[in-house]
Amino acid sequence: MSQPQPPDDRSAAETEIDTLLIGRIQCGDESALSQLYDRWVDRVYSVAAHVLGASDEADHVVERTFSKIWKDAGRYDPERGSAGAWIVTIARSFALTLQRSEGRRMRHDELRTRYLTHEGAISATSPLQNMEASEEGALIQGAMSRLPADQQRVVRMTFFEGLSQAEISDQLGVPLGTVKTRVRLAFAKLRDSLAGLRSR
Repeated sequence: MSQPQPPDDRSAAETEIDTLLIGRIQCGDESALSQLYDRWVDRVYSVAAHVLGASDEADHVVERTFSKIWKDAGRYDPERGSAGAWIVTIARSFALTLQRSEGRRMRHDELRTRYLTHEGAISATSPLQNMEASEEGALIQGAMSRLPADQQRVVRMTFFEGLSQAEISDQLGVPLGTVKTRVRLAFAKLRDSLAGLRSR
């Protein structure tokens, strides 16, 4: 039996816009995800912060929520509740899961350190360390290669060129919301692909 979804206090017109955006996301429209993000990021963050009480963890929930919306948009059924209620349910679920978890997911700085270490080909001090570094480097490069080209580009511009998201937006000539979406999706995919490195 499905759990009741939280109420959505938006107007009928606003709800219709959200539903249309999710329909476009179901068709792979990245700009629709960016628009939905702009409309809902504050609400999602508020839900996460209320549950977790920590800003960095709330940011993580925001990231995971919109990544899941992109991945699972096809599962949304307007007959079961409004788009807003669906989004809030996803955010609350991630926040509660994170709250119950004893560990913490890999953060951006950890991923950045590993990525830069291997991308920069920093040498190890023994044959065994060289072999382990080579294996990790191959895993990281493989994870990067599986990202769409536009996501690979923003990751490299962030790490190696040290550009802000606003600067990346200017250079690529795409909306800032689109850059934010690409970065968040890329980090979520890389974390999932490289989860095994955390135990090493």
